[in-house]
Amino acid sequence: MKKIFLFITAFIVCLNFLPSLSSAASFEEELMSYFEDIDMSEEELNDFLEYFYDENIDSFSSVVELKEFLGEPINNDNLQKLIVEYQFKDEADLKDFLVENGEIDKEDNLNDVYRFINTLDETISFYIGT
Repeated sequence: MKKIFLFITAFIVCLNFLPSLSSAASFEEELMSYFEDIDMSEEELNDFLEYFYDENIDSFSSVVELKEFLGEPINNDNLQKLIVEYQFKDEADLKDFLVENGEIDKEDNLNDVYRFINTLDETISFYIGT
């Protein structure tokens, strides 16, 4: 009887560890999909996070959290909203602002440097003081 009780207890303890193992595998699968969606490798995203935020992928517990942190990849729509929000005339005006503040070089492409709208937004906000 004691052996059966020990076996059942050991079985229950093992079951408690299975969800964490499957969620770790799920996180890795979601990350792989996310890398494809944003057209970046794990190393590139880690380098990006380190450069702009002194963080890395391991700092995030889920892809949802990572997506919320970074925001959408920069596209024409969200870039235009940001330009309007900060009252720049156009993308060239925004780029000149960033060049004047030493953030980018004149020949840099905003999408290549900032990649995500939240990163660009935070950079602009830093210099404007909002």
